[in-house]
Amino acid sequence: MRGGPGDLDTAAGHGITYRFGERAETRAQLRWMRQWNTTGHRLAFHGMDLPGSSAAPGPAVRTCLHRLPARDGDADLAAAADLGPPPLAARRWAELPRHDRTRLTAAFTDLVRRAADHGDEIALRCARSLCALADLACGVNRRDEFMADSVRWILDREDRIVLSAHNGHLQRSPRAGQATLGGLLAEELGEEVVVIGTTYGSGPELRITPRSHRPYDWDVAVRRRRLEPTDVEAVLDASGLPVSLVDLRGAPADLLAPARGWRAQGGRVPLDDIPAAFDALIHVQRADLAHGVVDALRADVATARGDR
Repeated sequence: MRGGPGDLDTAAGHGITYRFGERAETRAQLRWMRQWNTTGHRLAFHGMDLPGSSAAPGPAVRTCLHRLPARDGDADLAAAADLGPPPLAARRWAELPRHDRTRLTAAFTDLVRRAADHGDEIALRCARSLCALADLACGVNRRDEFMADSVRWILDREDRIVLSAHNGHLQRSPRAGQATLGGLLAEELGEEVVVIGTTYGSGPELRITPRSHRPYDWDVAVRRRRLEPTDVEAVLDASGLPVSLVDLRGAPADLLAPARGWRAQGGRVPLDDIPAAFDALIHVQRADLAHGVVDALRADVATARGDR
């Protein structure tokens, strides 16, 4: 990003999780940022989420061990944490015997202590991400808490940042009874936080339907988006504009009065007070799926099932 050695394929393909780095749109953004930095400006790119697409501990363990003084047993820990790519790692973690999972979790906690004692902040963030990942695998979702803590860490190093995340993470109001990334940051930073949601009216809609409690055991389908009259997308579509930016701060109280939720993954996300969740909305009347995203997701599902 700052003109150093490296190539785009490696940086995007291995440095950005959830396959986002494989998309042409992401790579265009990275090219632009690198070019921008040659003009005397300074842009940085930070990650904030759990390692291995919230599924694979291997990358964070390798980073920790690379940055910390070596100890006996490090090679065994790296091998034990190398569960493969995210979809396969998620399945293998779920299938670990309880004593092996307990041992790995204890090793992650020990990495936190080692990183703190050594004073390596990058290793410490990676180690803490491993503990949050272990909690998530055990059914305790502290993902938004970890991301909020990551953002605080980044703000100690940057004047301001732009976060890219799902509406469900960015919204200020709780989601399924749990605090969100946007809500946690808003509590601390107040009006310094501006939350912008994104929506679209028509086009294909990716639908992920769990088949069981097992990780990545999903049915993946693409359907035409169907809106209810009270979906915020339907209300915004009525404006007739191809793209609309709605600033909800100081907007008339009845602007989104009919709206009671938005669409995601084929389901309706209930949200009674949209202005309380977002400061603004960017709405496009039609959107299309990024090229290759459905095939990639289906390949991940097949990998997790052991089909390939």
